[in-house]
Amino acid sequence: MSAAEQRAVVADLRAAKTSAATAAGKLTLPPAPAPDDRAGQCSWLTAAFALDPAHPVTGGAREGLRGAAGHVVLNRAGAPPLRFEPATHLNQPQRLIEDLSWQMLPSDGAVPALKGEHCRAVAHVVRMLTDAARAVTDAQETAGIVATFLSGAEPVEGLTVYGTTAQRYEAANGLQRDLDAITGRPLGAPRYLVDENTGELVIRAGGLAEAGRRHVGSSLARGWLDARMDNLGWARVALDGHAVSGREGRHGPHARCHVYRGHLPGADDPDDGGSVTT
Repeated sequence: MSAAEQRAVVADLRAAKTSAATAAGKLTLPPAPAPDDRAGQCSWLTAAFALDPAHPVTGGAREGLRGAAGHVVLNRAGAPPLRFEPATHLNQPQRLIEDLSWQMLPSDGAVPALKGEHCRAVAHVVRMLTDAARAVTDAQETAGIVATFLSGAEPVEGLTVYGTTAQRYEAANGLQRDLDAITGRPLGAPRYLVDENTGELVIRAGGLAEAGRRHVGSSLARGWLDARMDNLGWARVALDGHAVSGREGRHGPHARCHVYRGHLPGADDPDDGGSVTT
């Protein structure tokens, strides 16, 4: 996959995580994801329900009786789950609107004006996500962590983690969030790079670890995320650069952070464009 194609995939992801659009007074939901696209299903439901992207849907399950009398639970990152009891509430616009209205967070958007056609699409995606016969693989869970991070993050383009020390310095700075002048705490959404040369996504290790804790609902064992990301085909590297090259730059502005870099789950890896020099 070329860098341009990778940027197109990221653009699609950004479009999917936005609230459902209203055209000519009619609510329009994004196209339903593929049956095996667990991360896409979570992003779709987050968008369809106008949920805060900082607390996206991360998974789901069916409970109780089989069929319409059973219950559905949709888990969210860093927030209480959404419960639909019985599952048939997902098929009824008024019931679905009522259930959502009284379970959503203050930071979530207003419940969309859902109609019968929307409920059919919602039930279809929920059914795929909560399929009791399908086991979640390690790769799917890790892809879900990446999706959880991306759903609440902002992309930065036009930079690369490959190349000169000055380019790496710019890339490391591009991942840095603004800080509050008084408290020193980060402001705004976390950031990730879309590498200008390879189209790879570049995410700070600390930011992805925080998303992982929210996604699984517990702390992560040391080295667990490194192993999972390696199995997904991502590399953890030290992004290190100086604003000025050469001997003079050693005493000038310097930036360093650890990052994961790789392609979206399911994308074909392009030829490696090189390695980050530290």
